[in-house]
Amino acid sequence: MRANFSTLSILAIVLGFALFAGEFALAQQSTTGPVPPVGIERGIKPVTRLQIAIAGVPSYIWQHGCGPTAVGMVVGYWDGNGYPNLVPGDASTQTAAVNAMIADDSGNPNCTLPDGDHYQDYSCPLDYSPGPILQDRSETGGAHASNCVADFMETSWSSESNYYGWSWFFDVGPSFVNYVNLVAPAYGPTANSFAYPDFSFADYMAEINAGRPVVLLVDTDGNGYTDHFVTGIGYNDSTMEYGIFDTWDHSIHWFDWEPIGSPWGIYGVTTFSLAAQQPIPTLSEWGMLIMGLLLLAAGTIAIIRRKPVLANNLAQNR
Repeated sequence: MRANFSTLSILAIVLGFALFAGEFALAQQSTTGPVPPVGIERGIKPVTRLQIAIAGVPSYIWQHGCGPTAVGMVVGYWDGNGYPNLVPGDASTQTAAVNAMIADDSGNPNCTLPDGDHYQDYSCPLDYSPGPILQDRSETGGAHASNCVADFMETSWSSESNYYGWSWFFDVGPSFVNYVNLVAPAYGPTANSFAYPDFSFADYMAEINAGRPVVLLVDTDGNGYTDHFVTGIGYNDSTMEYGIFDTWDHSIHWFDWEPIGSPWGIYGVTTFSLAAQQPIPTLSEWGMLIMGLLLLAAGTIAIIRRKPVLANNLAQNR
């Protein structure tokens, strides 16, 4: 009986470790900063007719984390394509409003200023690997209510073991959903994350063909560890390459569709969608509609008033 009990105990321990390891394997982080690491491939290639890319995806530069910046590009794209209430003003370029949507720093990333935005509450005090993670307001309390993508992604939160600018893969989808639900809940956001083996190149092409940019977590240096979030916007079927904005410049970069362990190998992909609906009319559209209705009414009244005159004219001509 003891032997059986011991065997069961060992099996339980092994199974527990296996489950823990499996869960931890899904929990992968970004570790890069505002400039590309030295020596990595950059994937700049000549434009060819075989490269397919979604038009209108804005290319934003690293704003306090590659994760929120990559998701921010998706938000900015949808804002300009039928869902205009996601970002104040024009999101086709990286305005102050766009930066506030990605990771709000009140336009002045300064740790000596009063707290109250993403940068002051979570980036400060600034900490970098391999030094210690320094406690921020995610642990000490008093942080503002989440109001930007980086807040909902828990980017830089010390309570989540994130250094400045770091984010976890499993927080990407919720950051999009929670942000959209905050600013425009009627848009019905959804997001789904997949590990590389569960998301094929054909799946990726289908998202691009449907006009839905995605976010990928990749291994830029091919050392087998994830380090950077990017926005997937295109593909080349003939070479099996994916095209991205990498948060470091405004060019499209092309890389082989490979798993981590290869340069720019993919750990996982997050897809995004919004509920199908008619775009909300703008003020000018409402004005045009009202003007059209008024002209229609005026024309109808004129015809009604003109009928007796026409009738008299016809009677006289007879």
